[in-house]
Amino acid sequence: MKIGLFMPTVNNGFIMSEAAPQYGPDFEYNKEVLLKAEDYGMEFALSLVKYRGFGGKTDHWHWALDSFTTIAGLAAVTDRIKLIGSVGLQAHHPAVAARHAAMIQMISGGRFWLNIVTGWQKSEYGSLGLWRGDEHYASRYDYADEYMTICQELWETGHSSFKGRYFELDDARLAPQPPEPITVVCAGSSDRGMRFTAEHGDYNFIFGASVDALRETNKRLLAAGAKAGREVKSIASIHCIMGDTDREAEEKVQRYYDGADLEALAHMSGQASFDAAGTTAQIIQNLRIATFMGAEVLAGTPDTIAEKLDAYREVEGLEGLMVCLDDPRREIDRFGEQVLPKLGIAATA
Repeated sequence: MKIGLFMPTVNNGFIMSEAAPQYGPDFEYNKEVLLKAEDYGMEFALSLVKYRGFGGKTDHWHWALDSFTTIAGLAAVTDRIKLIGSVGLQAHHPAVAARHAAMIQMISGGRFWLNIVTGWQKSEYGSLGLWRGDEHYASRYDYADEYMTICQELWETGHSSFKGRYFELDDARLAPQPPEPITVVCAGSSDRGMRFTAEHGDYNFIFGASVDALRETNKRLLAAGAKAGREVKSIASIHCIMGDTDREAEEKVQRYYDGADLEALAHMSGQASFDAAGTTAQIIQNLRIATFMGAEVLAGTPDTIAEKLDAYREVEGLEGLMVCLDDPRREIDRFGEQVLPKLGIAATA
């Protein structure tokens, strides 16, 4: 099973709590953490895309590094780790995104993956004057279908004259084309979202509160892939909260819950509730789930964390786990030195 890192490219990471570590990471912060992740044998890392955060007392995610340029910079200083950059479809024309992706693939020597973000937060894209209107909630995967068709045409042939409902191109060109095929990642959780992944993607990010929940989600993904005649695998997001004892780690998690940024959470859940066609609202429907952004929380000593992570090997179709650390700069060494070896992952440096 592959282990990757959810990169700390946004302030305070992936815990909406006043009690969690507060930090505003810059490029050097991410470079330091990512180089260690690579040396410890982690296989991939994701940089999300965000144009506006959720406010609250922590001003959650108001600080966000640009995904494409951050990944391009990191591609030049790393050698082995797969780098996942994210594109907000409403913010980038597909021909422009395809060119960016092709260039980063060249810089990375074939290690670049593209994460497709259809965008459900109205206040985020509305603040830029890019919101497509509330019809986007129901049509965003139709829009994404056309978007990815254009990207694939440009990557594979170097030109596109695609004509559709949302885009019309007139002999658009791309040269140079990417030297290696670009792996596409999505995060569809609705049936329509999973169908999009099955038709266009290679991996799907999934969320669940337990191994059993992820197993059920993955069954839906595998069924969608079978219907599309394609093999699609998944990567699950997991929080790893470590302590010197299990009790210490569990108490830390409870402090994070107790200090939840209710104002930011209310903004996030309120925006998600508009998306009746998706399942975001269901994923973050209660405080305990939403505080950790919908991902399962594992707490304990490094030994306990390794044991819990190992249980995910049994989930059919699950290719890997993307780990969220509550304090990446402080915890990456403990995770790399005390957890990964117990999973059979050896340091490469």
